Amino acid sequence: MTITTDEIAILALQCMRLGSAACSEAIELNIAAAVAGGRWDEMNKWHRVRLRARRMLQEETLTRDLSALVAERATCASLRPA
Repeated sequence: MTITTDEIAILALQCMRLGSAACSEAIELNIAAAVAGGRWDEMNKWHRVRLRARRMLQEETLTRDLSALVAERATCASLRPA
């Protein structure tokens, strides 16, 4: 079974759209089902989806925080007397 990076990214994005708690629950259910069925490739795939979703969430948070910092600095710079 070949799992492409695109498949992992798509599953992670779909999962993130569910919200954090629902995403975690869905991943855990898929991992448990894969383990119960002895489908180790499937289990590995869902662990990779979990890691990708976490990384995407971290990137999203970092982007939002950096944008806020840039806006704050621009505001502060505009308030300085010339």
